[in-house]
Amino acid sequence: MWGAEAALRQSHDELQAIYDQALEGIIIVDNKTANPLRANSAFCRLLDYTDESVHSISTEMLHPPEVLPTVLEYLDAVKEGGITRIDDLPFLRKDGSRVYVDVVLITSLAYEQRQRGGPRIECHTSVDFDRLPPILENAIYRMVQEALTNACTHSKSTKVRVSLVQERQDLRVEVQDWGVGFDTQAIGQGHFGLESIRQRVRLLGGRLRIDSKPGSGTLLQVVVPILEKQFEE
Repeated sequence: MWGAEAALRQSHDELQAIYDQALEGIIIVDNKTANPLRANSAFCRLLDYTDESVHSISTEMLHPPEVLPTVLEYLDAVKEGGITRIDDLPFLRKDGSRVYVDVVLITSLAYEQRQRGGPRIECHTSVDFDRLPPILENAIYRMVQEALTNACTHSKSTKVRVSLVQERQDLRVEVQDWGVGFDTQAIGQGHFGLESIRQRVRLLGGRLRIDSKPGSGTLLQVVVPILEKQFEE
């Protein structure tokens, strides 16, 4: 048991380092109030805030007054999956000066694929938690992004289903299509998309399963432990 806990803690620490050292600024906002909940170091440096002060920042402090209504409209559109990217969105630094940022909204993967003319995407969630640790949220997003891109690009399926289901202290993530499938034994080490998923699963202390064969579609399943309570102790 202690060995497993130590491995999970090491994976958590490695993922935390990735999150903290990311070149891109990452900010997570409350779905209801639109106020910041968490931000990584790159975002804090960009606006000259400290990591500790992020919790005291409001949306009104982050944007000029004249664009605030538009920002709130953007956030409402995100909830409906109606927008994926905002170019040159003005943010306010701590000293009041402005910086213009291209924002990619991570809640709209399905909409992005639909805009590209891809298959119909179904999303199913059954979870009890409100939020996950930011490193876990980011890792899950990247894995779903890669799996969804693969399915939409290569499967020739008319439908793709994305599922997130909580099973006690685990989170099960599945991306399934009903397309052409492939021979899982023929996957080479040079398949960077699947290799990145494998690497993230390893860092999360989780399990990866890929079920597929030619003509029968593909199911990619990731099961990872939910670490929030464990690492708050």
